[in-house]
Amino acid sequence: MVEYGLIVACLALAVLVGFGNATNALTYLWGNNNSRLIQALDADQ
Repeated sequence: MVEYGLIVACLALAVLVGFGNATNALTYLWGNNNSRLIQALDADQ
């Protein structure tokens, strides 16, 4: 039972770290005027 608890704790930590990294990437993607997304959208016009 303790082993399952440790596995769940490790998985939860990995999910939280991954979610934090994804949030940072999305913040950069949408918030930075020099982001590749903005450049790609401006290139189409």
